Amino acid sequence: MSEAQIAAMDDYAGSDQFDAQEKAVLRFAEQLTQGARVDADTVNELKGFLNDAQLVVLTAAVGQANFTNRFNEALAVELP
Repeated sequence: MSEAQIAAMDDYAGSDQFDAQEKAVLRFAEQLTQGARVDADTVNELKGFLNDAQLVVLTAAVGQANFTNRFNEALAVELP
């Protein structure tokens, strides 16, 4: 991820720093993180870029990151 992409992260959907696939992945991660559900339109868009196995890996990666964050928050884990 480039410095420009990091700077544009808060408005990734409106940014020209991300291509259509990256925006779809970010939208998927955002929806899964915020509401534990992903719109069918988002999933269908991702299926244009990812095969089923890749979609499973993406879902697992987002889920693992969410689990880790919640675990650390619940136990007030201090990160280095």
